[in-house]
Amino acid sequence: MVSLLKIDCEGCEWAFLDTPAVSKVQTIVGEYHGGMTGVEDPQGRIRALLEPTHHVTIWQPEEKVVGIFEAVRR
Repeated sequence: MVSLLKIDCEGCEWAFLDTPAVSKVQTIVGEYHGGMTGVEDPQGRIRALLEPTHHVTIWQPEEKVVGIFEAVRR
């Protein structure tokens, strides 16, 4: 189990967030990127990937392209 993971890799976060490894992380804090990465709804994508195992908070909900999120394992 990993206690804390900070992710800020300019669009590459999607490759990691879409793996079973996220279920082994207690808290994930990171920056999300949409638009240029081909992700049209980055907030929705984060929720779809992480909410099965984590409680998700989007800290910049008005920002549609780049923002910050926190996911805490349920």
